[in-house]
Amino acid sequence: MIPDKLLVSEHFPRSSQYHPEWTTSSVSGGANSLWLTEWLAATLDLHAACEFLIWAVDGRYCQSSFLRREFGVLVGPPTYGSMFRKMLHESRMPA
Repeated sequence: MIPDKLLVSEHFPRSSQYHPEWTTSSVSGGANSLWLTEWLAATLDLHAACEFLIWAVDGRYCQSSFLRREFGVLVGPPTYGSMFRKMLHESRMPA
C-alpha cells in the first residue's frame, strides 16, 4: 500500500486527486507519469479539439486517460482523427 501523502503535491493539483494505487500502476523508473503529464500539459494550449497519439503505452493508458478526463482532448491511435491521417500522409516520402 502506498501512503497517500507521497502522491499529493500542490504543484500538481489535478493529478494529486487520483487514487494512489492507480497512479503508481503506471510508474516506470520511479517517475510519477501523471505529474510529468500535468507538467507538460501546463505548457500546451489543450482544448476539446486537440488530438493526441497514444504514447509510451503503459498498459493502463494512465497518461491518455488523464489528458482526456482533465482536458477533454481526443486520445487515440494514429488513425483516430483526420489530423493524424493527414500528418501520416504528408510525412510519407514519395516513391
